[in-house]
Amino acid sequence: MSKITDLFKRALRAQQEYLAKYRTGHTTLGCRISHMIGVPMIMASILAFVLYLTPALTVTAIITKYAFTQPSLQNALFLFRVALPNILSDVLTMPTAITNLIAGIALFAIGWLLQFAGHMFFEKNSPLFLTNPLNPLSYTTAVIFIAQEFGQLITRPFRRSRK
Repeated sequence: MSKITDLFKRALRAQQEYLAKYRTGHTTLGCRISHMIGVPMIMASILAFVLYLTPALTVTAIITKYAFTQPSLQNALFLFRVALPNILSDVLTMPTAITNLIAGIALFAIGWLLQFAGHMFFEKNSPLFLTNPLNPLSYTTAVIFIAQEFGQLITRPFRRSRK
């Protein structure tokens, strides 16, 4: 067995074990609903932040390529005196960038508030990620858990009401 396959299997096993532990801390309907709203909001906030940074990164890459194709003091001075201030003013005055930033901050804050509210008011426990906030499994597991919850919601057969 190759090392990569073994590493992949161990990572998958760790993810499955963490998901089982995650499920035990998310049993109430209120907590699950708050997470089904909050986790997608947090994911959307990450997308909004990326969209906010994309124009600046693109322009920076173009200007950096120009300034350093032929390294000279003149090009370096151009980069710091003209290019960077223009990049900053373009990004700060770009309406879509500002909208994406405001939307990203709002989505991020409200999404996390929903996460904590779900645990505080419904589950009456602390979020699992607080035990180790730097553990990436905390975040990937939340996304997998929510995807499974939506999958169950969509594939659940409709019940006819008896009259």
